[in-house]
Amino acid sequence: MSNEDKTREQLFEELDALRETNKLLQNILESSSSISIVSTDLDLNILYWNIGAENMFGYKAEEIVGRHKIDILYPGEGGTKAIVEEVRSFVFHNKKGTSFEIEEITKDGHELWVNLTLTPRFDESGQVVGILGIGQDITERKRAEREREVLQKRLEDALTKILRGFLPICANCKKIRDDQGDWVQIEGYIRDRTEAEFSHGLCPACAKELYPDFAKKCEQ
Repeated sequence: MSNEDKTREQLFEELDALRETNKLLQNILESSSSISIVSTDLDLNILYWNIGAENMFGYKAEEIVGRHKIDILYPGEGGTKAIVEEVRSFVFHNKKGTSFEIEEITKDGHELWVNLTLTPRFDESGQVVGILGIGQDITERKRAEREREVLQKRLEDALTKILRGFLPICANCKKIRDDQGDWVQIEGYIRDRTEAEFSHGLCPACAKELYPDFAKKCEQ
């Protein structure tokens, strides 16, 4: 076999290997049903839209690829649009990827919180020719975070209300007189007005007074 024949055979083998690699990558991209994978050019035109993007945002690939720009997911000025433009500029000029969290709009108008990673796409000369975006829906996590913040604020407000001003407290039994004039244990008073729960134990002084023998053994 001549050198030319070997070279031709090697080229065919490399082409076959590339086809198999491309097929594998395509299968991976298409099988990612819960992760959005979107490719755009430098003019924001959508070039690729996987099934995960379809599931997340409601647009089919055939109705959006080559027909819309990526800012269809964040219409209007300011807010998300300004953030994405800033991040895209960073990715383009620094030629490296980054991750951030933004709000995007689905086809039916619902707002989604998305953890989005943008990375540059390069041509053969190393120039950035587009952006690849990989997104994960984190709406439920963000909702839980907001609920926790609201609960924390309620607890802080309740504690502020309890601790503000004077509380009538018995000098002997330490019960507190509530708004209805009833005398209640301090634990119940706080528990009814906050999310706090109490555990009970004995401080060293009370342990000595109530159980002197046991306290003495503990000290030894």
